[in-house]
Amino acid sequence: MKYFNLTQENINKTFSDLYREIESTFECTYLFYKCELQGYEFIFASNMEWMDLYVNQSLIKQCPLFRVGVKKIQTSKTKSVMLRWNDVKPISRDERNIVGLRNEFNICNGISLGRQIGKASDYLGLAADRLNFNFPSQIIRDSLKIREIMNKLFNNSLASMLISQVQQNINNIDHNLLLQNNSLLIRDCRERLDKAQYPA
Repeated sequence: MKYFNLTQENINKTFSDLYREIESTFECTYLFYKCELQGYEFIFASNMEWMDLYVNQSLIKQCPLFRVGVKKIQTSKTKSVMLRWNDVKPISRDERNIVGLRNEFNICNGISLGRQIGKASDYLGLAADRLNFNFPSQIIRDSLKIREIMNKLFNNSLASMLISQVQQNINNIDHNLLLQNNSLLIRDCRERLDKAQYPA
């Protein structure tokens, strides 16, 4: 029987290793990956400062790439999309500000892939230096390799969400069932003490 060492630390290492593989093969300077399944979410980004702005401060909700990508997936017969960032035009001041801010982080000439797999969906964003205009073409030419990497990211993100769910269930048991069981145990002990016959 084969056992897998499934820990969050190992999953994060796998994501970092996959980013380094893309970085060395395609001169990629940025990776963003997001997976969603039934209310659970996993996000990985190679630039934590941008991730804090983009995800934690909700810039993603006003991002033209996210707007166009989600719409294309919903209308696609194959439930998948490949999107070159430079083809997406912002339609509001907020969207233009996000594009400008992303460029300040030198996250440019990117390409995004998105797909819906049953009840799950995932999105991969890759970008390069502002002078690497051929980067999207490189990714498209080797799209099978990128899909292979994306599948690994998907499998590892599902494993991460499974770990989170298990930990949440353990925490719920710790705070609910265990407290309830402890209360029953204490009450049982008290009842036994009340019934105990002590010598005079």
